[in-house]
Amino acid sequence: MAMLTLEQQQTLAFEHVRNALVHRLGRKASGAQWQQFEDRLRTHLPALLDNLQPLYGHRPDFLAQLDALIETAWTGWSERPKEMKALDEARRRTRPGSSRRRWWAASSMWTASPAT
Repeated sequence: MAMLTLEQQQTLAFEHVRNALVHRLGRKASGAQWQQFEDRLRTHLPALLDNLQPLYGHRPDFLAQLDALIETAWTGWSERPKEMKALDEARRRTRPGSSRRRWWAASSMWTASPAT
């Protein structure tokens, strides 16, 4: 039996969490806001899996925990004010590729010297 490629694994994981969330949300999983979230999920889920899989992938409840995490992300996204979403989009357009960078590792996060 052939093993799945990384891309196939990521596609299956995306379909799983997306379908689980659609099932829980029902009609809320539609419209422009849902499409924006789904697009962001498709973009960022591979990086999330790359970070979580080595730590938690062996757990039998890994997919259930991933589902809960994605539902939390949806809740935050759906409740985010329109103004903040517009700012997010403006930043994404003016800094292509920056959404994939680790914001917490950016040099702008470390402007002061650490206390000694």
